[in-house]
Amino acid sequence: FGLAIQRAEKGDAAAQTLIGLMYEAGYGIPRDFDKALQWYGLAAKAGDRQAQYALGMMFAGGRGTATDLKRAAEYFQTAAAQGQVDAAYQLALLYLDGTVLARDNGRAATLLMKSAEAGNADAQYQLAQLYDSGVGIPPDQSEAGRWYAAAARQGNVLAEIEYAIRLFNGVG
Repeated sequence: FGLAIQRAEKGDAAAQTLIGLMYEAGYGIPRDFDKALQWYGLAAKAGDRQAQYALGMMFAGGRGTATDLKRAAEYFQTAAAQGQVDAAYQLALLYLDGTVLARDNGRAATLLMKSAEAGNADAQYQLAQLYDSGVGIPPDQSEAGRWYAAAARQGNVLAEIEYAIRLFNGVG
């Protein structure tokens, strides 16, 4: 904290994000969501995609602030545009849900593909479900099986179950 705060106060966005994380999680210092939001906010304004994602998660979960899915979506969009794959996953879920953002299954599939290819097990599982059902992309049991397997190898329990059933039944 002592080293990072010096850099954060001088405007280093990565250090500001680290300070935000330390306050949010209580790593070595007392947990303080208000300070986490402040530090993440500074870093997000400076363009730090990790801070943008972290703010999105705080607004989505109502951590230290009122739940605000619209604001969370804005932060996820900004971070995902910069290649933050976890933000792409969260944004995809919002497109699939259709409550905060207009339902766009095709856009959700594209975002899930980006996140899944980067190794996000939850995105791999969700993408497999889209291939399985043909939502947002053409149905493809082989691709569904491939993505269920990828997520299962990373310990996604639901993917493990689905993949085991597919193996047993010889599907995909």
